[in-house]
Parts: sequence; structure tokens; C-alpha cells
Amino acid sequence: MMGGIQILKKSIIIGILSLFLMQTNVVISENQDLSDNNTTYFPHEPIYINGNNGFTEKNGVTSGEGTKDNPYIIRGWDINCSSKDGIVIKNVYIHFVIKDCYIHDGGDNNDGIVFCKVQFGKIQNNTISKNRNGIKFTPPEIGKGNCESKDNIITDNKIIFNSGRGISFDHIGEDHHKRNMILNNDFEHNYIGIYMIMSDSNKIISNNFILNNGAGIVLNQCIGGGDYNEVYHNNFIYNGDARQVFDIGYINYWNDSYPSGGNYWFDYDGTDIYSGPNQSIMGADGIGDTPYEIRNSSVSWLPSRYDCYPLIKPVRIISLPLPPAKPNIIGKKSGKEKSIFQFNISSIDPNGDNVYYSIDWGDGFVEEWLGPYNSGQVVTLTHAWNNQGNYEIIVKVTDESYEKQEGDMSWSNHSILIFPKYAISKPFSGLYVSNEKVVNLPILKNKSIVIGKIAIIVDVLTEELNIERVEYYINDVFKGTQYREPYVWFWTEIGFSRFNVKTILHSDIGCNASYQITVWKFF
Repeated sequence: MMGGIQILKKSIIIGILSLFLMQTNVVISENQDLSDNNTTYFPHEPIYINGNNGFTEKNGVTSGEGTKDNPYIIRGWDINCSSKDGIVIKNVYIHFVIKDCYIHDGGDNNDGIVFCKVQFGKIQNNTISKNRNGIKFTPPEIGKGNCESKDNIITDNKIIFNSGRGISFDHIGEDHHKRNMILNNDFEHNYIGIYMIMSDSNKIISNNFILNNGAGIVLNQCIGGGDYNEVYHNNFIYNGDARQVFDIGYINYWNDSYPSGGNYWFDYDGTDIYSGPNQSIMGADGIGDTPYEIRNSSVSWLPSRYDCYPLIKPVRIISLPLPPAKPNIIGKKSGKEKSIFQFNISSIDPNGDNVYYSIDWGDGFVEEWLGPYNSGQVVTLTHAWNNQGNYEIIVKVTDESYEKQEGDMSWSNHSILIFPKYAISKPFSGLYVSNEKVVNLPILKNKSIVIGKIAIIVDVLTEELNIERVEYYINDVFKGTQYREPYVWFWTEIGFSRFNVKTILHSDIGCNASYQITVWKFF
């Protein structure tokens, strides 16, 4: 059989004919045949290799050329794991490759591929499905010493529907699983995508983590340590209900340096307006302006850690149809009635599809499905509110794949306080004598003539605008503050001139508005 079997080049197509996204779930039927439709697999019983001499034709070796000086390749097998673990490799320190295999159906009891004290192994371009753990770096048997696995590569695999972990680096006695590299794999529908404990200086780069039910990655810690793992250039999409990843270690790194960047997080809701190592230079650079927080909140003694350079777009093309990310809304937080406000709205679609926006301005006016716009394009919209109040703008986004169904849409909100156009109700456009209006003079507009004392009255919807206080100024000189309704300040000073009367309304959410009238005051 050695050299006699011509294996067609692997191109994994999982048979996803009805793959679609409903709300926040990508749905694949577990009853589908998950093997590659374009690859010829040959049935083989589970493989067990213990030691360098175990690489024989009986144990599935199909050729040499696994590198350093032509070691071994195990290739092209369909291995059913229902009776035992699929491929077990122990005590090996020569170069070998497990490639183009379909390893499946271990259920809740058996694993797909198991390494125990393995160095220089490579797991490449396999479909590993419906096992307990897809790939497991195992702890030692009792009394058999340590079993760290190091300098291995796991690349270009489809690791899906495993009831436990897609890859599990399990606890070992003294040393660490280290210098292993996990890159360019797809992890879908495992309980946890990657789990590591007692693992040091490994790299997890350029992977897709799509809908792992519990978490994308868990980096765990124990008294024996396990740090300095690097995680960057991965796509984290819909992993778990609470957080995409958990880091319970001491020192792990979730981003590469600038401008290489960190990871793509589908739930990241930051903006991309600035650039530079400190994100302080105007101009977008494809990296979020604020870090993405990574923390296990149940471990109070652990410090927060961050992906300091979260990526705005996925690392590589995602073939699954996914909805656009939450829209960014940039605009003023407050203003006055009947003024025209401008807002910049944008959203990234992971698939690069065109996007559509629906905007509810909070005042009964809704603009339905404007577009199409390019993914990431900044759309400028304007609106004016006719009445004072606290309004919530809701922007929904969808793309052409989802036919604008409510459950498939991402949305964001933006609150805006609309202050009255005029707030000083007295004195206003008239002649006042001893605090009483004797003649209405609309021709004066926001000017008045006052003889004697006058009450400066501000009318405003206190609760709707969250008014904290109103300040009063005469010719820009502070005169007093009112903290509750009615907002009245008595101007009793004698004057024989023209004055500028100003009031400033302060909201308790940090917004304010100022108003000014002109008064000719005598006595």
C-alpha cells in the first residue's frame, strides 16, 4: 500500500448545504455526513503508536516525507472512534504528519487524536468531528512520569461538533505543553474551542472560532504555572453566552504589536477613527480605538487584560453568512429644538456584503432601510426634533443575506437631549414695570425693557431633560444658581443701561445649553 495510494488533495467541504444563521446561532445539522465530499477516504481501524518505531504500514503510515530527513505521513483514512480513541501517539520525538483524515464519532467517551509526550508532530487538513475531544494533549498514566508535548503544529483542520473541547491541552505533572502552534483551523460547535492548562509559550494564530457553545478559548492556570501564550489574528464569532474567551492565567498575550494587531471580535462595539500605537492620530487604520477587555469576572484577584489592538474586520474571508456588526453612531449628545443635527453611521459586515440601515429617531419618525451601502462606509444622516425631551435613536442594520428579519439584525442606540429653543420665559418681548408686563412688544423678539426689579424665569421640562441646576449671569458675571423648580432668580440691582442676561441649563448627564436675552433696565 505504501506509495500505491494516490490521495486526492484535501479541500474540506463539510456538506453545509443548509447552513444559515438564525439570531445568534449558525445552524449545522449534526446528522449530516461531515466528511469531505471531494476526498477519497479509506476505512482504517483506530491507530496506536508508542515510540518512534511504531510508524509502520500496519499503523497507517502511507509514505515518508513528513520532513526532517523524510519521516512519516499518516494520510487519507476514515477512522471511526466509537470503540476507542482514533489516533494515539505516545513517546515520539521524530517528525511526522497526520493529514487528510476523517476522524469521527467518538461520542462522549473517546477522543479523535491523542498526543502523549510527542515532539515535532503535525496535524494537518483533517476533519475531526463528533468526538469527546477533537485533539487531546493528554496527562500521563499514573506512575508513568511526565508527558509534556511540545513543538507540534496543528493547522488547517476542521474541528467541529466535539462534545468536549476542540483541542484540549490537559494538566500534566511537572513540565508544560509548550512551543506548540495552532493556526488556520476552524472550530465550530464544540463546547470549548481550545482549552489550555499547564501550557507555556504556545501560539494560537490565524484561526476561526465560530459558534463554540461554551467559549472560544480558555487559558487556565494552576500552581504549576502556564503562561506566555500568544493569541492573535483569530476571528471570534458567537462563542458562548457571556464572554468569547476566558483567561485565568497570569501572563498571556492577546495581541501582536502595532500595526499587526490583535483579533477580530464580533461583539466589539468600538470605533475606528484614530490610528497609531496609542490610537491618537486622526484617521482609521483597521484597528479599534479602544481595547477589548478579556477577563474572567468570577476570579476577583486576577487583573483585567486586554486585546489592545482589536481588528475591525475579520482576518480572512468567512464563508458563513453572518449579519453585520453593531452600527457605530457618531453625533452630538445634545442640542436645541428645530436645529439640524448630523450623524455618521457605519457598520462592518464580516462577509463584505452591502448593508442597509433603519433609523428610529425616537420622535415617531422612522426611516426604513436606507441603502445599499458598502460595508464600513460612513453614511451621513440629518434630523431635527421639534420638541424638547430625551430621545433615543435606534439604528438597525442588516445585509442582503437576511432579508431584514428582526431576529437577524444588529442594532445600536444613541441618546440625545433636546433643549427648548427658548428657555427664558420672563422677561420676553415686552415692557415690564415692577415685575409685571404692561405692554407686549413682539417686535423686540428676545429683547425687553424693564423698569424696577424683575424675576428671571426659566421654563424647562426638568425630568425629561434631567436638569440638575440653572445658572444665571448678567453681562457674563455669575449671579446665582437654582437647583429645583421653579427656576426663578430676582434681579434687584439698580441699572441704567443695556444688559445681557444669560442662563445655562445643566443636565446631570453632562450636557448643557445656554440662553441669552437683551434687557434695557432702569432703576
